[in-house]
Amino acid sequence: MKKRNLLIYGVVWALCLAVLNLAAFLSPNEIGGESKFGATFWVAYGVVTAAFIGHLICAVVAFRAKSPVRFFYRIPLLLVSYGGIVATLIAGAVFVSIPALPDWIAIVVSVAVLAFDAIAVLQSVAVADAVSDLDDAITENTFKMRELIADAEDLLHTVPEECRETAKRVYEALRYSDPVSAEGTAEAEDRIATQFYAFRDSALEGDHELAPRLADALFGLIEDRNRLCKQEKKNQTGDVK
Repeated sequence: MKKRNLLIYGVVWALCLAVLNLAAFLSPNEIGGESKFGATFWVAYGVVTAAFIGHLICAVVAFRAKSPVRFFYRIPLLLVSYGGIVATLIAGAVFVSIPALPDWIAIVVSVAVLAFDAIAVLQSVAVADAVSDLDDAITENTFKMRELIADAEDLLHTVPEECRETAKRVYEALRYSDPVSAEGTAEAEDRIATQFYAFRDSALEGDHELAPRLADALFGLIEDRNRLCKQEKKNQTGDVK
């Protein structure tokens, strides 16, 4: 997908640059007896061409996202960059076609458009990376509990009938517990995992006496962890305040 979008962007970029060159070199060489190939023309042409190259560099930065998620977060940047190309094309075509305009106007307008695009790139990349890093952190911090929940769900399909109701209660207790791990919950989660797999083994063996006792102990560990999670969140809220 990124390659296809980069190709489309490259085609649009090349077409706009081609239109600029057509306006520069196919428009009348003289207007009112004055040659357009003066200082204004070459300054404007050089600055606008550099701006085009700058827009292309900005787009390449956006397309170099490390993952599809990061690329998705950078899509607004591409829309800004498309607008920057069009604005640069219009400004450049005007300045290279009308020699009477002062060269400083060409410089200011072209640099302003490029600066806007560059700022948009920096902001978009920073925001996209921050949001993507947050997504990665959430995925990592929920991995342990999600793995246990998945194993508990699988157990429902394989456990003997006499232990199925207990297995269902265990699954629901894990499913509705806080999914986000924290530094202070690591030890509690290790105990929960050990207890769960002990319960799973007894349930698969159809031990309807031992399995409920192990499940009750597991429920207690899950409750303890939930309390720890609430405490961690309160501590984090206090730190923010």
